[in-house]
Amino acid sequence: MSAWSVHAAMSRLLNKCCVWAVCLLPFMVVNALAADVVPRRTELLSMALSGNLPDSSLGDAYFDVLMAVSVPGSVDIDRSVLLHLQGDMERKLGGDVVKATQIKVGRTLQALLDKDLEDLTRAADAGMVDAQTDLAEVYDQGIGVAQNAVLAEKYARLAASQGFPRAQVLLAGILIRSGREDEALTWLGKAAVQNDPPAQFMLAIIMIERRDEQQMGQAIQMMGQAAGVGYPPAQAFLAEAFLDGEFLPKDPQAAGMWAQMVLEKGAGDPVLDARMRDILAAAGGKGGY
Repeated sequence: MSAWSVHAAMSRLLNKCCVWAVCLLPFMVVNALAADVVPRRTELLSMALSGNLPDSSLGDAYFDVLMAVSVPGSVDIDRSVLLHLQGDMERKLGGDVVKATQIKVGRTLQALLDKDLEDLTRAADAGMVDAQTDLAEVYDQGIGVAQNAVLAEKYARLAASQGFPRAQVLLAGILIRSGREDEALTWLGKAAVQNDPPAQFMLAIIMIERRDEQQMGQAIQMMGQAAGVGYPPAQAFLAEAFLDGEFLPKDPQAAGMWAQMVLEKGAGDPVLDARMRDILAAAGGKGGY
């Protein structure tokens, strides 16, 4: 895979919600909406894990397990342990109870989202930039609601106009998908001068795509700045670029160094992580450490 292939792949991502470049959230926005109000009844889960759960409490414990699995971080128990516990409980409960409980959990989560959406909308309408940006993401991605491009742009623009980099990047992604790249560049520029890594990455990718030699040096510089503060997509780009020497002098050791940095932090994308392992192997396993 050449560096240019990675550029093309990243460009496709920009046209699909800019998943990396919007903010690299550790969890989906749904967790921010629901995590604080998800019932955290860890007593039943602790009893189940220790083997002391009464049969009469199995159904309630299964409900808690499903809620915990649905909203990462809602309980302080490793996800793999929860999934194992879920499987054991489903075998004991039987299909009808499992199905009914799953429906109950789905309705509960939707109710939580509906309530928090009302609170989020009130905060956004009051001018809070975090709430405006979160609400824009909810409508942009259709989290718990129908996707609404008009409302997504409205709230992203309100927050972006207040100088909030995350909103400026989100708005840029919305504009790119609707064919308004020139305006998107303006907002990315505003976020990039605030040293926002996702903005620097997105702006650099667009500049590189345009193949303008006068902008290429600036694009590589911004990419380096984003990579230098630990932004995985930018680090992955440099790993590819140093490996094939298309935009930077060929340097397998530097390629391996950037690839290893991505792997150590984790990009949240199995395909990208696999590619970084390939680059590290191609560099002879040398990560510059």
